[in-house]
Amino acid sequence: MKSHTLATLAGVLAAMLLGIGVVAQGTMTVEVGDIRAPHGEDVEIPIDVKGASGVGAMHIELTYDTAVLSPIREVQAGDLAGGGLVVGNTSTPGRVTISIAHANGFSGDGVVAKVVARVAGQDGASTPLSLQNVTANHFQTKAAIAATVSNGTFTEGGAGSKLAIWGLFGLLAVVIAGAAAYAFTRRTTRRPAAVRASAAAAQAPAAAAAMGLMVARGSASPSFVPLSRPVTTIGRSSSNQVILEDEMASREHARVVSSGGVHTLYDLGSANGTSVNGQQVTQRVLQVGDQITMGSTTLVVRQS
Repeated sequence: MKSHTLATLAGVLAAMLLGIGVVAQGTMTVEVGDIRAPHGEDVEIPIDVKGASGVGAMHIELTYDTAVLSPIREVQAGDLAGGGLVVGNTSTPGRVTISIAHANGFSGDGVVAKVVARVAGQDGASTPLSLQNVTANHFQTKAAIAATVSNGTFTEGGAGSKLAIWGLFGLLAVVIAGAAAYAFTRRTTRRPAAVRASAAAAQAPAAAAAMGLMVARGSASPSFVPLSRPVTTIGRSSSNQVILEDEMASREHARVVSSGGVHTLYDLGSANGTSVNGQQVTQRVLQVGDQITMGSTTLVVRQS
C-alpha cells in the first residue's frame, strides 16, 4: 500500500515526464554555489531555490567529477522542502538524481536538498557542479514551472584549508577563554546544592530520551546503531549506516530522520515495504519499543 506522499511523487513526476496537459506557470531559479573543502573530509553541497511558488514536484540532476568528489554519502532534505519526500539516487558515478514530492507545495527561497560527498581529489583539484534536467510542477494544477539554473564549482583544499586551520585556532582560543571565565564564575558564585540537583534532574530526561535501533530478528550490521545522526539510512547496500543481510530488503530500503529529539522513519519506496508493529507504513514517528520490519529483518527501537 502506498501513502498519499508516494502517490503524489509517482503521479506528479509521471505527469511531469510525460508532459500531459502542462502549461508553464511562473519561474524560479535553482542554483548550487562555489564550495571549498580539504581532502578526506565530507562536504555538504546545498541546492538552493529562489522564487518557488506552490512546487509539488521537482526533478534535479547534479553532475560532478568522481576524481574530486567520491563517494556520495547521502542526499538530505533541505529546510524549504520540509514536510515533503526527498529521495536521492546515487547509483550512477558522477551523477546524483534527486526527486522531491510535496503534497501541499512549497514556496519561497531556501535549500531544497543537500548532497553529502567525500573529498577525494588532491590539493587544488576542482570540478564543476552542474545542474541538469531540472523540472518542476505545481502541486495543484500540475502545470510546469519554468526553472533557470546557476552552476557552481567545488575546489579541494588550497586557501580554504589554511583558513579552516586558522579558524580552528581562533575557535580554540575562544573556548579556552570561555572555560576560564566559567571556572572563575563558578568559584565566585556557587549555586546552592538544591539548585544544582534540580538542574541535573532537568537534564536527565534528555539523556534518557536518546534512542537507537537494535536487531531483534534476522541479520544486520552493526547489531545496534544509535540514532545520533541527522539521517540514518537502512538497506542492503554497504553505503547504509544499517546494513541488512536480507535478500527481501531493498538496497536503499528506509531512513530515519532525527531532529530535535524526534526520530521519523521513512520508507524509500522499497519493494516489500516497511511495517511498524505489524502495520505497513511509509512515514512514522518512532517511539521506544516500536518493532520495525523490513523484509525478514526486525529492528527494535531501544534507549541507547
